[in-house]
Amino acid sequence: VAGDTTETITVSEEHSTIYVTVKAQNGDVRVYAINQVISLSSNSLVSDIAVNGVTLANFNDSVFDYEYLLFEGETLPNIEAQAADARAEVSITPGAVGEKTFIYCTAEDGTESTYSILFRVSSINTALEARSTDVLFKQIGGTDQFAAYSIRNNTSIAIFDQYGHLMFDQVLPVCNPNDVTIAADPNGREIVTDAHGDGAYFTIPVHGQVFFYMFYSNNQRICSGKFMVQ
Repeated sequence: VAGDTTETITVSEEHSTIYVTVKAQNGDVRVYAINQVISLSSNSLVSDIAVNGVTLANFNDSVFDYEYLLFEGETLPNIEAQAADARAEVSITPGAVGEKTFIYCTAEDGTESTYSILFRVSSINTALEARSTDVLFKQIGGTDQFAAYSIRNNTSIAIFDQYGHLMFDQVLPVCNPNDVTIAADPNGREIVTDAHGDGAYFTIPVHGQVFFYMFYSNNQRICSGKFMVQ
């Protein structure tokens, strides 16, 4: 906008600079230069951290330290991370089991965020003889789906209808220790209070009838119970 009605203004652009030339009535000239600079992104957050293809439980891009449990003898799993900004770069420095693995995310402007995962060995001994406190049977969210879990090897579950007919009979995978909620009995032995993830899943579409389940190992009953889909 001219400061005087007698002024003339011309605007030109060269490369990344805009020139505003103002010429007064008496011939004086003043040039304003506007340097155009594209700002660099400072977003150094990651949008996902995955272990063996599964996003870390409770992952939050503003939480920078995590812990992940492994069973005795397990090697370091595959770790992947995705930058929230496509212009940022991610690098991973693996550590041994018992040490931290570091994930670095560097933004376009050089800003860096550092995430860490401590991989440590779980206290769960999967080779112990299974007891009733080592298994869990539960209904999933009030649906007609049910799930069975175990933290010990060589554990199976059988499902029977009200007439005693066998409907399912399946060997259970051992739960991922990160997917199990554990308490302890007076002797320090684990008690499974909740679980998700690796397990056996069943759909019982018949409502209003009683069904029975039985956990067993080495042909010995561990525990049993009954359930109904309302």
